Amino acid sequence: MKETSKAEKTIKPGAAVSFTHSGPKELQPGQYGKVLLSAAEEYDSGTLHLTAQPDEGLRLVSETAETSFTMSAGRVHEWELDVTAATDGVYYLNVFANAKLADGTEYLRSYAVQILVGDVTQADIRNSMKANGNLSEDGKTIAMEAEETIQ
Repeated sequence: MKETSKAEKTIKPGAAVSFTHSGPKELQPGQYGKVLLSAAEEYDSGTLHLTAQPDEGLRLVSETAETSFTMSAGRVHEWELDVTAATDGVYYLNVFANAKLADGTEYLRSYAVQILVGDVTQADIRNSMKANGNLSEDGKTIAMEAEETIQ
């Protein structure tokens, strides 16, 4: 076993862009929430293009799902996004970054923001039941196909 006294650093390939976000810890179904996305980049020039893509069931209410910023070393760009979902569940707002440098070189990075809506436990139970059969409208009965052989 190799022992080291200092930490080894690895560099993740892709754009020199790091993300952080703030927003609602939990939403209720039908409630709107704001996600403030911060993208810090390390480029002297070029364009940072961001695209937001919500999971199925999560709706982006913002005017646009895309934005662009002019890059200059050490800048932090902020983007406010409004989201909502009609039903309970765990959703992700996926963000894709394309850093395009002045020489035409492009670097990519992605990030995901977790959005919790309503009763997440009940949503998990409901989704697992759907996989096993047809769930009734009231959520209390599962109809499953069966075949019986009498010998």
